[in-house]
This record gives sequence, C-alpha cells and structure tokens, in this order.
Amino acid sequence: MSNCKMALWAGLVLACIRPGWADVYGSLRGDWSDTANPHGQWALLWNGNPLAYTPSWPFDPFAYPQQGFGWLPFWFRSDPACYFTHDWIQGDIIVHTANSGVTCARWSCPESGSLTISGHVWEGRDNGRGNHWWLTVNGVPISDGYVAAGDIYSRANPFDFATGSGGPAALADLPVAAGDEVALWFERTSSYGDYVGVVFDLDLRAPVVAAREQPAAFLLGEAHPNPFNPSTTLSFTMSETGPATLEVFDLAGRRVATLWDGLAERGTHTVTFDAGALPSGLYFYRLSAPQGTQTRKMILGK
Repeated sequence: MSNCKMALWAGLVLACIRPGWADVYGSLRGDWSDTANPHGQWALLWNGNPLAYTPSWPFDPFAYPQQGFGWLPFWFRSDPACYFTHDWIQGDIIVHTANSGVTCARWSCPESGSLTISGHVWEGRDNGRGNHWWLTVNGVPISDGYVAAGDIYSRANPFDFATGSGGPAALADLPVAAGDEVALWFERTSSYGDYVGVVFDLDLRAPVVAAREQPAAFLLGEAHPNPFNPSTTLSFTMSETGPATLEVFDLAGRRVATLWDGLAERGTHTVTFDAGALPSGLYFYRLSAPQGTQTRKMILGK
C-alpha cells in the first residue's frame, strides 16, 4: 500500500474511533410556548409547582387571580397589546415576581454532557422595587445577583450571569446527566414583586458514542457519580510513572482536600472523595504531574 493510501486509511480509522460532540440548545425565548406550561424541556414554577398558563398574562397581568395577600408570579412574552410597556420590546420574555414565595424557569437536560449557561436579566421599570436572582443545578446554587430600580442595569446594559457571584467558571462546562434540572430563580427584595426581563440560554455538548476509544496517555477522568452526595469516585491515568497531585478546590479557590500526593505508577488510578463535611456547591478537582495539569468540575448536592 502506498504511503498516501496508508495515510488516508489511518485518517479514516481515526475519524471513526475519535469521539465527537453534538450541541443541544435550550432557550427560554426561542423555545417559548404561548399555549402550554410545561412545554418541551421547560417548566415555569411558583414555589416548586407548575403555573397554569393564562392568556391574560401578556395583556392584563392584574387580571390573574390573587393567592392569599399577594399576586401570583407570571411569565409572558411581550406583545404589542401588553398592558405595560417599559424597558422591554416585543418578543422579550418578562417575569413578574410574586409578593410571596419564589418563581423559576426550569430546564430539564435531555441527555448527558457538558453544559454551559448564558443569559442576563434587568429590572423592567423604575418604581423602587428589586429582585434577587440565582441559578441552580439540581437545586444547588451556582451563582446569583440582584437587580433593582435605579441600578446600573437596563435592557441595553443588563446584568450578565457571567458577572454573578459564581463568575464565568461556575457556568461553563458543567457535567450533567439526562434528567438533571437547571433553573433560574427569582424572589422579590422589596415589599412587592415587579417585572424583570430575562434571557436564559443553555448549550449542552453531548458526546456522540464512538465505536471504540483509544486509551488516553494522560487523563483526568469524570467524577462518578456527578452530581453526587456525599461521595464520588475520581480517576486519573498516568502515561508514565512519576509524582502526581490530585486536589479539590471550592468555588472561591480554597483547597478543601488532597486526594493524592506522591508517586503514581503508569496506568489508571481511582480515589474516593468524601464531601460529607462540605456544603453543597460547585467544586473543582485538579491533577498535576510532570505530563501537565488538568482540571474538571463536580457538583455536590445535599
């Protein structure tokens, strides 16, 4: 066989066995339904319960029935006939927070993969009210922030999720499994709830099953299970015998555990991480060796 044919054949073989990725997108605005809730992967909730969709939401919000001493939360896509027109335009997704309890938009992961969250929020009108927002994965908070009347945020200059308390690292390359739930929550910080503009997008990179995979020379593996409570198994592969360190850090960069610190022989090693004494949240685990450094994420949910 000629060198050219051999190179072509090798390229075809590598293409067959190299694992690939497929993108699955979720968008609160792009996936919006004017007729149903829940719909698809999405659900709009109040205190954990689905809100029944009411056509009056975008036209006359105050027509929605009261619950106790406060108005129920409601979500709508802005329409030219919207009763209020403030800092939003036609097609924007708006939530009016409840006078009691919390409301959220929840997305269920259709399959396993690596998830990146993006989006932003802004207060819809200037009337002295404010709201707290936070993002969760399976109920575990990963970032939060506040918007209020008179702050620096607007539709033109919104509060980007990446500048929330968790920073951009808390929103990128999150390991998720099919059925995991990602939610954007809101709760009023003033006497009454009010309108908040919302953009909430998700990019799930799901692995395409390969016929077979070549063994990794130097690799920090995924935690199993992930998310976990209270323990999970971590694995790493060394291409050659040498010193290795496997450490765990919290979102603030503090080291919370050292799982391996010493000589590691060539091959694959597994260790158990017991987080029983740690709070729920996002954690990073890092492998350092002469071959390089690799870092992954895991979520502890109690």
